[in-house]
Amino acid sequence: GWAHLGVGCLSREEVDHRLGDAASAGFEVLGPCDDGPPVGYWGIIVDPDGHNLEVAFGQQVGVAVDHAHD
Repeated sequence: GWAHLGVGCLSREEVDHRLGDAASAGFEVLGPCDDGPPVGYWGIIVDPDGHNLEVAFGQQVGVAVDHAHD
């Protein structure tokens, strides 16, 4: 299967920066992709062991979590 852990970023620029750093370090990256709501702007840092890391901005799940603490 395909597994991943998603991490919210504060901006699109942060997503780009983290993907760029990972690529510079020799990791395969997928994206960035802009899928609009509810998915947002995201990319994947591929882990050779299959535990991929998603970095994303603007996902509606993050907005829902933020509002749950209001």
